[in-house]
Amino acid sequence: MDPTARNAYQSVFAPGLFQGQVVVVTGGGSGIGRCTAHELAHLGAHVVLVGRKPEKLLAVAEEITADGGRVSCQVCDIRSEEGVVALVQQIVAAQGRIDALVNNAGGQFMSRLESISAKGWEAVLNTNLTGGFLMARECYRQWMAQHGGSVVNIVADMWGSMPGMGHSGAARAGMVSLTETAALEWAHSGVRVNAVAPGYVASSGMDNYPPEAGDMLRAMPGTVPLGRFGNEAEVSAAITFLLSPAANFISGTTLRVDGARPQVRMGWPQRPPGATAAAHPAVRPFGGFHRAQVPQVFAPSHTPQDRGRMTAVFTSRFNPGSAEATQRRAALQARLHALRALEERAAAASARSLPQFEKRGQLLPRQRVALLLDAGAPWLPLCTLAGYLQDVKDPEKSVPGGGMVAGIGFVSGVRCMVVASDSGIEAGAIQPMGLEKILRVQEIALQNRLPFIHLVESAGANLMRYRVEGFVHGGTLFRNLARLSAAGIPVITVQHGSGTAGGAYMPGLSDVVIMVQGRSRAFLAGPPLLMAATGEIATEEELGGAEMHTAVSGLGEYLAQDDREAIGLARDVVAQLGWNMPRRPSAPGPTLPADDLLSLMSADLRQPVDMREVMARLVDGSELLEFKARYGMATVCAQGHIQGHAVGFISNNGPIDVAGANKATHFIQWMCQLGHPIIYLQNTTGYMVGKDSEQGGMIKHGSKMIQAVTNATVPQITIQCGASFGAGNYGMCGRGYAPRFLFSWPGAKTAVMGGEQAARTMQIVTEAALARKGITPDPAESQAQFDKIVAMFEAQADAFYTSGLLLDDGVIDPRDTRAVLAFCLDTCAEAQARTLRPLSFGVARM
Repeated sequence: MDPTARNAYQSVFAPGLFQGQVVVVTGGGSGIGRCTAHELAHLGAHVVLVGRKPEKLLAVAEEITADGGRVSCQVCDIRSEEGVVALVQQIVAAQGRIDALVNNAGGQFMSRLESISAKGWEAVLNTNLTGGFLMARECYRQWMAQHGGSVVNIVADMWGSMPGMGHSGAARAGMVSLTETAALEWAHSGVRVNAVAPGYVASSGMDNYPPEAGDMLRAMPGTVPLGRFGNEAEVSAAITFLLSPAANFISGTTLRVDGARPQVRMGWPQRPPGATAAAHPAVRPFGGFHRAQVPQVFAPSHTPQDRGRMTAVFTSRFNPGSAEATQRRAALQARLHALRALEERAAAASARSLPQFEKRGQLLPRQRVALLLDAGAPWLPLCTLAGYLQDVKDPEKSVPGGGMVAGIGFVSGVRCMVVASDSGIEAGAIQPMGLEKILRVQEIALQNRLPFIHLVESAGANLMRYRVEGFVHGGTLFRNLARLSAAGIPVITVQHGSGTAGGAYMPGLSDVVIMVQGRSRAFLAGPPLLMAATGEIATEEELGGAEMHTAVSGLGEYLAQDDREAIGLARDVVAQLGWNMPRRPSAPGPTLPADDLLSLMSADLRQPVDMREVMARLVDGSELLEFKARYGMATVCAQGHIQGHAVGFISNNGPIDVAGANKATHFIQWMCQLGHPIIYLQNTTGYMVGKDSEQGGMIKHGSKMIQAVTNATVPQITIQCGASFGAGNYGMCGRGYAPRFLFSWPGAKTAVMGGEQAARTMQIVTEAALARKGITPDPAESQAQFDKIVAMFEAQADAFYTSGLLLDDGVIDPRDTRAVLAFCLDTCAEAQARTLRPLSFGVARM
């Protein structure tokens, strides 16, 4: 990084000040955290960004990388103790150290004390106090207690009072006390703990307040003696100073960056602050941050010329502060907590094998994947709930994931499909839904022209749970490897452990194979089977060891000494492909907050939702061009951009009627003519029924829509946001219609119809049958049947259950939807731009 470059951070501190250090910055996706991360990276630190919103973290990571800095991202809710423990473990494992922590994550809402619920109070304290405590504690426990370090906690100007934010004031005061206590208790370990208290600072955090707060925010500088807002770079400078060696004798203090605002006293004769005060050189704003952004609340409004454009910034009518929105948010957050717990269950189950792996000198599967991927680059995990409730029916004991880790990420700058056998669980034995998972990701790799990297260590089929159909169907896995290679898509295998019988064909059908000395095994029959079948006695090394295959049989191209070297060789092989593609420049984000997506959808999917509200929180600038807005209004079609990609949206504000089906058909054909990908946001109870609908030709018009979906010539991506019922699932590009990617929100439901509809239908049929026999229905039996059918339908409609069956490619946090869509659109665009060199057959091993 050139510190003198005009587009670089203009820090007052010496270049290289933090060279070789690892600094963790929570809340690094925006505002003060973003600015601080930039300055620390500019000064040589490897910055680990931590936050809940991957799209924000990745955007900042791309900025820092573009500026020449070193950065990585970790998604974590710091309010979760288990999550924080695992987070710090991962950082230490990946980076080898933690020199400093900037505890910046925080958040609050405006409310008078009498209006704050216990839940709201607890949420703010958990974010601003408990989360910071957990981060500091774990950094101390897992690294700093033995190696020293520095912690800077970000608090706020809470001296005197914080009217309208009493919960935040209490949390910040608690953090100041925590800072002083930690400074005392941890001093013997060589750990310094300080705090920075920003006053009125113009950062993006101001955009989180409701619009009615705009006038108050704009009036704030008039109450500051120095006559202006602070900026993010001035806070970052204070943080950087406290982390620097110049502050080595400073601990337990709080440095206030507030323009003397807390010193204002009633009745003290004070000249009104203004431009004159702020103009003096000693108090002039310091503008070191080259990527500083003006908060929207202070940005100029659109010009008159903009107002005549048909592509307009969407005007939201949604109130995220309503009681209904609050209830919806709580319900969805509970689902997200359950989702993360399920995903962590698989990782925890695998991690329990760590002692055995360490004894063998091996890395755990997730460690292998982490080393393979480019640090700080985006990673899209796929099918994380595969097999949920299919291994065992007990939700508390089911371990999702299908016994493997899979996703799309960057290796040596190349977007790749990465699959790793989770040999920490049942020695990597192939599970039924694990087989379906690898077949799905192979199909994604083929469609999107992604190099296929397989980290193999598998015990093969579990003979105790042998099923003949699994054996026969399993041949498709090897067929797909041959298809990928023949299509000109590289297939690279790192053989970390065993590959027996059919598993031996994984390296056999790969273009390049990397083996690990003393660990890799690949044979059609191992010693026990060989003796049983032929009576011959041979060792594993003679039959299929790494040295034999790289020197005698020719099955392996490269021999590594251990897992780390094998991963390094795989990265070298990918680097030689010459498949790097230019990254698309970043585009302006939505003007409406993604956080609202937690509150838009009701758990009761019969409640109406204006899906344009969802679209507006996904597209660049929240700008939409609605197609046929006055026709077939229950079906919403619109155009917009996501990270610069032109896309078409189709969604539902009600059942799909005749007009809506015709409108959607027209729109699909229009998008195909333009070459724009189509994004389906499913929230439909199905096609309209009734006499008028049937006589209006609902069947034939719905069929036209299904024809269009089936034969569309552009990439189609589906997000199941809410209901996906009946033939609406088909017409809105459900799994059966092979969208490029399909993801679900945690509250989505998929079924042939709603549970109550199904139960009522069966109740009517049963009562009619009994009536024909002259039998009066028993009310208790009728209700029992009704309840049983509802329960059956609801259980199978649940997003976690359907994801366990691989009826989607994963369940995602609604707030991550834009980032996921942008990643998938980039993947589709790269596939279209990439030229392959197909062969009549896959690469044959020589």
